[in-house]
Amino acid sequence: MDKETPHVLNRLELKRRKSQGRVHSAYTTKQTERYVARQGAAHGQDSRCEKQVLTIRPRRCVSGGEGMTSQALDNDTLIVRTMSVRAGSFDLLRLTAALMVLWSHQFALLGVPETFVYGAASPSAVGVYIFFAISGYLNAQSLLRGQSSWRFLVRRARRVYPALIGLAIFCVLVGAFFTTAGSAFWERVPDFVFRNATILFGIRHTLPGVFETNPFPSAMNGSLWTLPIEIKLYIYLAIIAVVVRYRPRFLLVALLAVFLGFLIWFHVTSKMVETAYFQKFAIVFISGATFAIVERHRGLGTAIIVLVSIAILTAISTSAVALLPAFALATILIGKIEPPTWLQPRLDISYGIYLFAFPVQQVIASYGLPFWPSLALSLTITTGLAMLSAVLIEQPAVKWRSSTIALARS
Repeated sequence: MDKETPHVLNRLELKRRKSQGRVHSAYTTKQTERYVARQGAAHGQDSRCEKQVLTIRPRRCVSGGEGMTSQALDNDTLIVRTMSVRAGSFDLLRLTAALMVLWSHQFALLGVPETFVYGAASPSAVGVYIFFAISGYLNAQSLLRGQSSWRFLVRRARRVYPALIGLAIFCVLVGAFFTTAGSAFWERVPDFVFRNATILFGIRHTLPGVFETNPFPSAMNGSLWTLPIEIKLYIYLAIIAVVVRYRPRFLLVALLAVFLGFLIWFHVTSKMVETAYFQKFAIVFISGATFAIVERHRGLGTAIIVLVSIAILTAISTSAVALLPAFALATILIGKIEPPTWLQPRLDISYGIYLFAFPVQQVIASYGLPFWPSLALSLTITTGLAMLSAVLIEQPAVKWRSSTIALARS
């Protein structure tokens, strides 16, 4: 831990209790750190690898007897300001994944054959799988810390929807400039905004008269199709956690049962497995969540053994998704590596890049520029929009009611 944030007990209350002989040197940094970690998760911390640090000066607490329990902390007023220390390279991985999606879309939106494709695994497909592996891992951690599916889903909504609404408005503004459809455009705007801001009731990718002559005609927000799948996985994970009452062993068994069900589905289905996106993304998501649950309660080594076993079983039994659990394992282990400070993103703009890249690339494609100038312009403009989204939309939404945690119980 690089830094510590001081937190101060209510001094008047401490003085009063001390005068009554009810103050004991009972807190240890480790005990209070565990308590604040639980409280931070319960009060809306984002689903990232975080360490909550609490330092008490003076290192004394109020206690009514021998030993130390978290109830002693509940009897005093704390002014708590949380400090989140990002662990590993998950932010860097997410940024890389978003850039991989942007890179692949640049070919499609200019009508150019894509390079660097191995079989069916284009860079954009790999990037999306990275997102789902990290999402399963970090969100399972968040849910188990918070022990509340409702708070978990509220935090997820605060993370996903504000920028999504911003994107819908941005697309309407872009469309209003490029449309050739006149009043027909504005007639479709309310449905377009509602569908793309709520995401679970169907997505609208087009607006009348916009980008109709582009190499990839009409589409304005082609990256959104993965978001309903991810949101549904959040909801299913939260429901399962409620059913098993947040007991890790039962949650693990339930997720593995669902995982096995998907493997069986791939053996018996007559559908095209290449387009079974929900099932494939769910397998990667569950692999990440499984790793998080086992690691939390049995340690990193056991988690690796469990996921390696799942990966071997999947590779032997189900060719359609043979490499996905192994891919999830590799993604998480890479994410746990602490990168050099200069390589750590100062601002998490991966979500903004993923959302805003597609309409920006379509705008640039409409001017008929060659590939490399189009890519450079798209990357520059998208990065600027992603930074604005992170600072003006995403961060304020995530920090709402969670930048300061007040623990007070008289």
